[in-house]
Amino acid sequence: MHRSVVFATPHLGPLRELACMAERLGFHRAWTTDYTDRDALIRCALIGAATTSLQVGTGIAYSFTRHPVALAAAAADIHEATGGRFSLGLGAATGGMRSRWFGIDDARPVSRMREAVELLRRLWASESSVSFEGTYFSVHVDGLHQATRLDGMPPLRVFGSGLNEKMLTAASQWCDGVLLHPLAVSERGQAAVRTIVAGTDRAGGAQPVQPLQLSQWVITSVGPDREAAREVARRSLAFYLSTRSYAGHFAGTPWESVPQTVSDAFRAEGPRWDSLAVHVPDAMVDDYCIAGTPSQARERARAIEERLARTGVTELVLQVATTDQDPGATTASYGHALEALAPEAKETR
Repeated sequence: MHRSVVFATPHLGPLRELACMAERLGFHRAWTTDYTDRDALIRCALIGAATTSLQVGTGIAYSFTRHPVALAAAAADIHEATGGRFSLGLGAATGGMRSRWFGIDDARPVSRMREAVELLRRLWASESSVSFEGTYFSVHVDGLHQATRLDGMPPLRVFGSGLNEKMLTAASQWCDGVLLHPLAVSERGQAAVRTIVAGTDRAGGAQPVQPLQLSQWVITSVGPDREAAREVARRSLAFYLSTRSYAGHFAGTPWESVPQTVSDAFRAEGPRWDSLAVHVPDAMVDDYCIAGTPSQARERARAIEERLARTGVTELVLQVATTDQDPGATTASYGHALEALAPEAKETR
């Protein structure tokens, strides 16, 4: 199984150093994230320019903030600039994020994203012009040369992302891979993923590359102090649990009441993650995270990989949790995780 890392940090400065470190240690890929204060595509270009063999990908870029014509051009540029090392991971975010941050009220984000992927593929395959009439996009573009530019390179793969059944089903059908949310890493979550993927007819998709690739994000916190590392992971879990739309994922589990408790506290206190983390049980950290000392993290990562492999997951993605806004502290947190969980070391340590 491949091991990769996602750089979900607001800091731009450390990315070159961290990407080179990940490449040197044998990691398969570095993913980057969109947020209100960062651009996943620009970060991929930066990492790709600093490395020579490390795969790069957006994990995720918001599909709804970029028109497919502009997104296709940016993705093709990065793919060409990196010698075919780029993958485009797309997501729809939550309804609250779309409306509060970007003023976009979209009742059908899944179908919109599906149409966008279809248009992206047509643009990349074109050697002249593209005419497209869909529910969301109406396009006529002349003078395209993207097929010529991309000729001879590995396929430009598109990954969808999701946690709920509707998005996972759609992404499994019409994307080349699925980026699985950190909350899908539990045994129950993986059972749901296995059921959904097995029941999806990929023949009806928009010409996805076979076979389907599954990449599982895992909240990761490694350090010399076990309890301190676990506390950082607990804060990261609290961040996700504060989003009310994720609560349904825990129905019927021992953690069914936890999301409501955390989201209520979030509404009352705001983003005080130290305080909100108090409501996240220790056993929940065990279920959803790689957290602890280097030796504990290595043991946990191996156990997760063995279980994920039975679901068909081919890539374990370390989502390194950090708490300090200082770039130096962020670099240190990533350094601990990368060194401890380096692919080249997992068989020897």
